[in-house]
Amino acid sequence: MPGDPNECRANAKQCLREAASARTSTDKLTFETLAQKWLRLAADYDTAQRLVTEWGGPPSLSLAANGEVGAHFAFHPRHKS
Repeated sequence: MPGDPNECRANAKQCLREAASARTSTDKLTFETLAQKWLRLAADYDTAQRLVTEWGGPPSLSLAANGEVGAHFAFHPRHKS
């Protein structure tokens, strides 16, 4: 699965270090906001990984190629009256 929640948390820590040494209140707020966003992304990755583990990964390509997966999404044109 793409994305690493630990990397996101490391980025959040770096943003908080930058916020602590910011010269202006605007810069401090910007880095604190970025840290919150990194932490939210890490939490989203954690949740996605739990779901993939619980539900299993995406269907295999061989099933999709055989039409066994997604057949209910087939296109059915409307009949003209």
